[in-house]
Amino acid sequence: MLGFFPNAQHFSVVNPTMIENRIHILGSSSRFAEEIAAFGLLAEHTIPGADFDSYERDPPPQCHPGTRLDILERIHPWSHDIERQHRILWLHGPAGVGKSAIMQTLAEGQSESLDTILGATVFFSRPNKRDDPRRMFTTITYQLAVRFPSYRKYVVDALTNDPKIVGKSMAEQFRWFIMRPFTVVDLLEELPQTVLIIIDGLDECKGEEAQREIVLLISRFALKHPNTPLIWTIASRPEPHLWSVFSDSQIQNCHWEINVPVDSNQSTADVERFLREKFQEIRLRYSSFFPATLRQWPTEAGFLIIAKAASGLFIFASVVIRFITDESYGNPVSQLRKVLTVIETTRSQGLESSPLKTLDNMYAEIISAIPLDVLPCTMRLLALSFYSPLEFGVYRKHAFGIVFNWLELSQADVYGALRKLHSVLEIPPSEKMTSARRLRAFHASFPDYVALHLARSHNAIDPWQEVLRSSKRVLLESYNPLDSTIEVSRIELSWVYENERDIQEFLFWTSLISLAPHAVETTSWDNGSSNLQLRSLFENIDYATSFLGPEDGPQHVLCYMGTERYEFLSALETLGIAKRFDLQSLDLNRIQPSRNTWILPTTSTFEQTPGSVPLFLRWDSLPRDPELLYWEVNSLSENPNWKDLVRGHIAAINALEVPASIYLVGRGDRSAIVMHENPGSLDADSRWFYVLPYDQS
Repeated sequence: MLGFFPNAQHFSVVNPTMIENRIHILGSSSRFAEEIAAFGLLAEHTIPGADFDSYERDPPPQCHPGTRLDILERIHPWSHDIERQHRILWLHGPAGVGKSAIMQTLAEGQSESLDTILGATVFFSRPNKRDDPRRMFTTITYQLAVRFPSYRKYVVDALTNDPKIVGKSMAEQFRWFIMRPFTVVDLLEELPQTVLIIIDGLDECKGEEAQREIVLLISRFALKHPNTPLIWTIASRPEPHLWSVFSDSQIQNCHWEINVPVDSNQSTADVERFLREKFQEIRLRYSSFFPATLRQWPTEAGFLIIAKAASGLFIFASVVIRFITDESYGNPVSQLRKVLTVIETTRSQGLESSPLKTLDNMYAEIISAIPLDVLPCTMRLLALSFYSPLEFGVYRKHAFGIVFNWLELSQADVYGALRKLHSVLEIPPSEKMTSARRLRAFHASFPDYVALHLARSHNAIDPWQEVLRSSKRVLLESYNPLDSTIEVSRIELSWVYENERDIQEFLFWTSLISLAPHAVETTSWDNGSSNLQLRSLFENIDYATSFLGPEDGPQHVLCYMGTERYEFLSALETLGIAKRFDLQSLDLNRIQPSRNTWILPTTSTFEQTPGSVPLFLRWDSLPRDPELLYWEVNSLSENPNWKDLVRGHIAAINALEVPASIYLVGRGDRSAIVMHENPGSLDADSRWFYVLPYDQS
């Protein structure tokens, strides 16, 4: 009875029937906690949506049934041959030939096989921001740890002993997560003889040097350790720097190649098969559009015109089919005529041998269907969704919800502007719109085309200026000059697609981060009152606390901005809102210990360097040492010895070989001492960052 009613007294139960079930968890609860912590840490450092079966890639590109068999039949024997000569396959070909579809089909086939050899997949995508090389090996590690228990044990042990591995260089990550576990005898048990790792779109990974380093790390490992189970399939465009590294005499012998040409006989036959079957599907789907006596649609002559224009380029064939079946037109017959007209026009220019030129003309035809009074709105949406305001032509992470609220477009405006673009864009339905959604092109060639279109347009759109103008409007809406307060609820939204407050906060933060590094420029555009108000907003930011108030979490403006914080501090210095500060002048009595203090690592790297502070420990170190300050946001007043602790940190900072950057930012009791490691350049992030609330009134 004690099992049911522990510590119960002075009661009785009459004629009970009781069954006591207890679940006993075998093994160490601490081990379970270690696994949870390790997987959580890894998950934070993976590339979201890079797995072959990720919902972010749904629907993924796939080989049409019966196509690309020649290539898949060459890959399959190699991947299952334990006597293989090469451990790396480089599959290369120009944009649009279907490399990603081949890799997706390979991954799906291996995943469904009873004797699967699939280990991990990474599908890079520049337009969708799946392009961070620093997270590639952690992404592979996470998937391998899920699939193989012995590898999982190794990874959990490694991260428990040293969580900072995930923040090390690519070479160090490779050494810890690939080289060490797969070369130590008997460390990994029960692995299959072959473990296949698929890397697609390497050319879309950020940075040519990073791409080269990835190839070199994998190739040198394969040469030095040919008996490990790992084999690698890498797909990319044949960019010159990749040709160069794969042709390196030191690694040339460890890989073999498959070229996916545009206009080979097999590619042409595959595209023709795809087109014939899709046209048959269209005819069945729109049966009422065709007379019962019609024997073939399109005519054989029309079909051959399209097939010849495609010239084995799958992306061209895919765009044609999506264009013909676009529901916003609802007439495949008239859409087919437009396709044939575009092809004939291209031929008349003497360029019929270039499917990419014909593809550009197809994109031009698609955009030409947008009404002229709607087109400027459409192009502004595309410009801000696809391109960085700072470096035109480079994809930016601006969420779609941010973009149309920046541009003050209603739900009707948005869908009206994109109505004719369903053949080239994955447009989220209104009921699935979230702040995380981005406008996604079916293929990178369309954003590239839009960039050229914008550059050549007489009414050129400057994404940078559009973002700064829109961000300035949002910030001014949040600011009340009468009482110098900031409240995001004042921001007007053109489309409330989810919780209004959440959208306002997201819009505010994105606008602040976009505009803050350009505070000097945007406060001097003209002599109007808006510039004075914007300057007043920056003066009245409470740099000593969470920017949106304690209830919104520790989102300090400087900590939240990443590397752009340095430009912002410089701008504030120019505006007279920040000034360089000598720690010798620090008055500990002016520090506000009851307000949150930020002592944060801005990267996951903790190695000792000439610029590092030796008092720092792991943020999760347990038990807590009362003699030390920790990585976190907290109130200094919680520790009665806080002054001694701060003195210790300041002494360490003063003793650094590389001087730290130290500012006094803000006005009166809304001020803060800001200290960070000098990163050496605006492109690098410091390893540590302080914000100490300080009252200079």
